[in-house]
Amino acid sequence: MQIPFKNELLARGNNYFNKSVDPACLTYFRICFGLLISWQAWIIINGTPTSDPPWIWTFLSEKTMYFKYWPFDFVHALPANFLFILTYILVVCGFMVAIGLFYRVSASVIFLIFTYIFLIEKARYEHHLYLICLLSFLMIFVPAGKNFTIATLIGPNPRVVENISNWAIWLFRIQMGLVYFFAGIAKLHYDWLLRAEPVSMWISDYSGVPFLEHLSNIPATPYAMSYIGLILDVLAFQG
Repeated sequence: MQIPFKNELLARGNNYFNKSVDPACLTYFRICFGLLISWQAWIIINGTPTSDPPWIWTFLSEKTMYFKYWPFDFVHALPANFLFILTYILVVCGFMVAIGLFYRVSASVIFLIFTYIFLIEKARYEHHLYLICLLSFLMIFVPAGKNFTIATLIGPNPRVVENISNWAIWLFRIQMGLVYFFAGIAKLHYDWLLRAEPVSMWISDYSGVPFLEHLSNIPATPYAMSYIGLILDVLAFQG
C-alpha cells in the first residue's frame, strides 16, 4: 500500500510544481530585483545621501586587515579602480535584468560580482546582502526573462505572454519563507523578548516626522515593534 501511495504523492507533487501558471509575479520580481541591484551597487560606489561614505573606500579597499569568510580566505579585494569598474558593471547588469535584456547572462554576472563583493569583508555582513547572493543565484535558473522585456515590448515581433512552471515561483517562496522563519527563530532570546533590544537602541535617537518621533519616545513602542516583527517573521511563510 505504501508504494502506490508514494507514487501517487510524487505524481501529484510533480503535476503541481510543473503546472503552467501566470508569470506576472515573477516578472514583477525580476523588474524590482534588477532595479534594487542597481540601487545597491550605486550605494557601494557613492554611499548614501545622508551619512554613509562609499563602501569601496571604507570597507572594500585601502585596509590593512580583512575579516574573511571560511573557506573563502583566498578572496581578496582588488584595487579601488577595479572595484569601481566591477560595481558599475553591476549597475548596468541590474538594469538589464530589469528590462529583460540578456537576462541569464546579466543575472549570472550579478551573482558573481555581488558574491565577490560580499565575500571581501566579513565585518560588513548584513543578512540582506547574503540574501541578494542567494536570490541572484536562483535568478539564473528561472525563466523570468520571457515576459515584459524590452524585446517583447518594442521588438519587431512582439510575443504573447508565456506562462511559466509553478516551481519557478515556489523556488522563491521557499527561499524567502526560510529567511523569515529563521529570522523569527533568531529573535527568540532574552534581549529581543524582554528588553526590546536592539529595537530600543535603533529608535532611541530618531528625529524626523513629528508623529513618528513622538511615537518612538513611548516606552511601549520598541516592545510592540519587536513582537510584531517576531510574529510577522514566524508566520510569513504561508505559501
